[in-house]
Amino acid sequence: MRRRSVLAGLAAAALAGPAAAAEGWTACRIQDGALIVPAKAAGLTGDFILDTGTAQSVIDATQATLAGIETDHAQAPLRVAGRSVPAVDFAVAALDERTRRQATPITGVLGEDVLAGLVLEVIPAPCRLRLASRAEAFAPLASLPIEVQDGVPIVSASASDGAVTLSGHFRVSTGADVGVRLNPSLAHADGVPAEGEVATLRGLSLGGRLVEAPSAAVAAQDLAGADGEIGEPVWSAWGLVLDLRRHRLVLFDPTQQKARRIVSGGP
Repeated sequence: MRRRSVLAGLAAAALAGPAAAAEGWTACRIQDGALIVPAKAAGLTGDFILDTGTAQSVIDATQATLAGIETDHAQAPLRVAGRSVPAVDFAVAALDERTRRQATPITGVLGEDVLAGLVLEVIPAPCRLRLASRAEAFAPLASLPIEVQDGVPIVSASASDGAVTLSGHFRVSTGADVGVRLNPSLAHADGVPAEGEVATLRGLSLGGRLVEAPSAAVAAQDLAGADGEIGEPVWSAWGLVLDLRRHRLVLFDPTQQKARRIVSGGP
């Protein structure tokens, strides 16, 4: 019986090989306020910003030229975090504005279009992430409902400069390099900086959790119905699970990371 069960287990593992690999952990890094992950797209292997606040994935125009892409859109295969996507509709555009602070070249930005229907889990230190087909049950610090508007996840939160509190809907953006970025039509509080400047707010509250003194800026353009966006400098304070199947955002204690990685097969 023991021999039969072991062989059956090996056979099941072999049959489930690709799917099992897809659930594994991938090394990442948080650099200059953005979540960076290695990936391969359109024949280009390099570092990509993984940004849940971007609806459509983008390949940098300069990098695209190296791959022989001369159009402003390209449909190409993607390999990231152990998963293969046969065809992603990439926009081709210059990324200088959002990547000039990065210490290493950025090949592109991976947006919500490659995450749709999946669960993104990120452990901040050391940075590890995975794309799973379902979320695991565990005790969270906070669990919030999200909506997806124009291809971007939205969560309810409140930002305060000490005198004025703004409660509204904020984009979840793992690729934004500022803690809180406010819609220019709403940014009238005294502590909010002028466009292009970065200042500090008194606090940010979401799901019963308080972030003190987050960096803040005003968005360069209207955020399409959102009151603002919450960037990676905030999210990296916790472990994060963005469940785009069940529309939930879960925050967990990073000190649990070792146990969680061991249980789920992490390195």
